[in-house]
Amino acid sequence: MKPAHSFAIVLLLSWPAFAAGPAMPVATIGTVPVTQDDLNRAVGAKLNRILTDEYNLRRGVLDELIAEKLIDAEAARRHLTAEELLKREVDDKVVAPRPEDIEPVYEGVADRYAGMSKEQALAQIAEGMRRSRSFARWTDFVKDLRDAKRP
Repeated sequence: MKPAHSFAIVLLLSWPAFAAGPAMPVATIGTVPVTQDDLNRAVGAKLNRILTDEYNLRRGVLDELIAEKLIDAEAARRHLTAEELLKREVDDKVVAPRPEDIEPVYEGVADRYAGMSKEQALAQIAEGMRRSRSFARWTDFVKDLRDAKRP
């Protein structure tokens, strides 16, 4: 973007700070003015969606950073690496899915595994179930660490 365009955009976005009195046009098409209010109404929902997305992104990254710091602190307290701690508290505590748990899932979604043998499909389902259980255990572990740090 050219510097002149950048300046124009900054000026346009900051216009409400400078505006006083009657609605001044931010653009004119022929003889028809486009006011700041017109622009604000047009931008409103789109800008709100962008700000919501930014908030959600920041919140997710903050949660990840908090979890990482809590895990590192707990690992140091136990004289372990973070990987060793996660193996003990997450991986070792996850129960592998049993064949009688996997089979009904397969029967319900067998058409999604066209072109695979039943054994391959069952293996994929089992791996998905294991990952899901692992994530749930990790989430519970981090929640326990957070709760322990609260006064």
